Amino acid sequence: MGLDAIDHLDVWVGATEHKPNRGRGAKSKKSDLGLNGMRQLLISLAVRGKLTHSLPSDSDAGALLASIGVERLNYDEFKIQKTATTNIGSDPGLKSTWLATNLGSCILGHLGGGTPSKTVSKYWNGDIPWASVKDIGKEKYVTCTQDSITCEGLANSSSNLVPSGCLIVVTRMGLGQLSINRVDLAINQDLRALFLPSSIDSEFMYLLMKDQVITGQGLTVKGIKLPDLLGLKFSLPPLEEQQRIVAKVDELMGLIDDLEAQTETARESHAELVDALLRTLVESKDANVLTQNWTALSTHFDALFTTEGSVSKLKATVLDLLTKGYFSRINDSTWKTCRLSEIADLQSGMAFKSSVFLKQGSNQVIRMSNMSPGKLRLKNNAVFISEPDADESKKVELATDDIIMSMTGTKGKRDYLYSVKISEEVLNDRKLFLNQRICRIRSKTCLPDYLLLSLTSNFVLDPVFDNSTGTANQANASMKSLGGMTIPVPEVREQKRLVDIFENLLALCDDLLKSIRTSESLKVELAESVVHHVSVS
Repeated sequence: MGLDAIDHLDVWVGATEHKPNRGRGAKSKKSDLGLNGMRQLLISLAVRGKLTHSLPSDSDAGALLASIGVERLNYDEFKIQKTATTNIGSDPGLKSTWLATNLGSCILGHLGGGTPSKTVSKYWNGDIPWASVKDIGKEKYVTCTQDSITCEGLANSSSNLVPSGCLIVVTRMGLGQLSINRVDLAINQDLRALFLPSSIDSEFMYLLMKDQVITGQGLTVKGIKLPDLLGLKFSLPPLEEQQRIVAKVDELMGLIDDLEAQTETARESHAELVDALLRTLVESKDANVLTQNWTALSTHFDALFTTEGSVSKLKATVLDLLTKGYFSRINDSTWKTCRLSEIADLQSGMAFKSSVFLKQGSNQVIRMSNMSPGKLRLKNNAVFISEPDADESKKVELATDDIIMSMTGTKGKRDYLYSVKISEEVLNDRKLFLNQRICRIRSKTCLPDYLLLSLTSNFVLDPVFDNSTGTANQANASMKSLGGMTIPVPEVREQKRLVDIFENLLALCDDLLKSIRTSESLKVELAESVVHHVSVS
């Protein structure tokens, strides 16, 4: 299998993992699993010689291995632990100039490290870069480290100085992380420096070891044992083909980087287009204009709403239109614009002392950590109060159809003003009480379901977010600002009809989301399957 394995770029580009940020309105992230899988696949194909051709002028890997043995024998610059050349035998599937061997046969030797005493200040913050696990694997090359030591620290510890051009491998508490050091540095006990001979291209050896990480040979969560590391088996080409492989990988990786940039640009353009078209709906002057704009939008529906983010924006837009009365059949004059405090009783939570909290019980206190958009997380750091404390906290007890709203979050983010309606089922086996910085909203005239929809609409919430107070990092909504929220209120019969409309539209959006997630999941599985089968073949 060669480059035909990366046919159908739509599958590779479409194999993404959705990583939403916490909080309503937060930007979602896409992890390009497909393109990362393509990178892994290229490495696996390259180190097996599937992307390059052998040339008649190439030397023989057997002679190369013999020269490594001679160079190892004469090497005395650093006191390394020298390895031995092992004859693995022939592999009928290899090119004639390649040789089956192991890591120990291809290096001059290896060197471990250590850590100077942290209690001796004069050992630290010197001129010698000192590498640990946190410095290795994040980038291909290591040019600097987070910590440094002095010459005295190096001399009085088991740390060792490693010359530039070595392959640094994490052997403990890491899963196959590696880098090439471009500066002389010292290393700690979790790292192993591999000293490479002149006939091994360090870039090629890096690719070989990256392929070992992909296939998982000898690797565990705790790392890899030294005998297993030195015994890693692979196929060694002559130096000339090593260099051609590195050049080919660099060329193809550059193309993937370009494709990734184009894909990200396309995603951003798609998101901007969706925003612009949805904005035409929200800015429609009346129902007739809305109908025209919706008809124009629906013509391209399948092309527009192809991501989770675009569907979420569609739901938010429909909710805003609903609360503005665009879906109403009745005359606008029957709608009233009311302050929340006029149509509901508001009650702030109680500042319970942490000393009264119990780990178990039937009287649970709802805290900020128990709230997420539209859902209660009752099992998340659950705390309870005793019966006597519950009797004294009746004013913050919750009842069926109460709506609760979080009042504190992060400045500049929409990770608060979450609304949750209390269902009868939740109260079957417990009583709920409200902690501070959460508001209870008990409807007086509106259907609770309609009020809940209104309280999740950006049209209603935006003014509260815009006028939040607090510290540099913390945002707070006051009881006054919540009570002052303006809620468009139709008659009760119309409220029920609008709730039914939104629930139907919500079900359609959920079906669309399931379809998108299924498609993305299948693409991810296909991409990962191709990488796996090529890597182990």
